[in-house]
Amino acid sequence: MTSSFLKGSTAGVHKALSKPVDSRNSVDFLSTDEGPEAQQYIDDMPCDTFLAMQALRTQFVMPGPALILISQIYNVLKDRTAVDRELDHLKKTNQVRLFKLLSGSDDYAVQITSEYVALAHAAKEKLVTKKLKSSEIFDAFVERLLPACYDVSVTNDQLQRLLSADGAPVAESDLTLLVNAGLLIMRGVDTFWFSIPGIGPSLKSCVNGRREVIAMFKRQKWRELLLKDLEKKKLRSSQLGISFHLK
Repeated sequence: MTSSFLKGSTAGVHKALSKPVDSRNSVDFLSTDEGPEAQQYIDDMPCDTFLAMQALRTQFVMPGPALILISQIYNVLKDRTAVDRELDHLKKTNQVRLFKLLSGSDDYAVQITSEYVALAHAAKEKLVTKKLKSSEIFDAFVERLLPACYDVSVTNDQLQRLLSADGAPVAESDLTLLVNAGLLIMRGVDTFWFSIPGIGPSLKSCVNGRREVIAMFKRQKWRELLLKDLEKKKLRSSQLGISFHLK
């Protein structure tokens, strides 16, 4: 079987970016022996994983906030160990946020922290417009919770400790504001997942598009399609387009 055929599973359905992502080649001429300024320049260079994120987010038309799957980054950079290491550094330095998605057990998304913060501020502005007085909880969410909690989930104890300015219990109504804004999803008695506001339409398109692509394969006698033919397909159930599901 030639490599131009794809078999009936979305796990192996991908295509690399048109240009390889390599953030280090452009500074090959620099050496740490050239002094602290050269070292600082190299340290400030965005890593390959961050560059891959930026490249992916410009390739797809989204019905809402950018949805970048970690599996897509794996397909671009290939070296999963390096991607995991760089993602761990990026999240611990509060440059990106990771999110567990409800679309599948292995689905994780990643978003640049500054974009996530902008969504939180937009949610706050909606409340200010409605003249609600509890919008300060959004400032606490951005300024105290996000820098201190970089995992995909947070416990109620962490919320109480990090969101409270004076040690007083955080009102349930304040937590409800964060949930209704789409910043948190309650996943248990004491656990919340961080969430991306407005991601619902993109997530729905992701799930429906996968099903449609799999159905295409199932209609084929040998459960395979030429990649060039698959790329020409139009999806009826996904606003993300076929290219999103092939990454």
